Amino acid sequence: EEKIDITDQKWIESFKLLLNHPFKFYYSPFGFAWTIAMLYFLYLVYILCYSFYMIKGTTDLVADIAFWSFNLGFILYELSEAFDKGRRYLSVTGILNSWDMLTSIIWIVLFSLLMCYQEDWRML
Repeated sequence: EEKIDITDQKWIESFKLLLNHPFKFYYSPFGFAWTIAMLYFLYLVYILCYSFYMIKGTTDLVADIAFWSFNLGFILYELSEAFDKGRRYLSVTGILNSWDMLTSIIWIVLFSLLMCYQEDWRML
């Protein structure tokens, strides 16, 4: 029987792996989870910035397109994960995936309302 050596990797070692071998970093369990977490964090930061500038009334068409493109990416990722996992989608991480699907439905409803009621978008 072969023993598995489990050692904790320090942050500096992970950072070196990211710089020197990005694909190896991404395909490691830590790298994949870290990448997903950072992209989700940046997505949330963009939503907050977009909301702040939307309240001030200083967003433009490029910011709107980026905002809805990111939301479309979120929705498509959740759909692909649901189709990939099937019934396990709601049983594996249960409540988290339920919230993600609810978030996707909310984005779809908001986009539909935007298309129905905002005059600027109908002119495009």
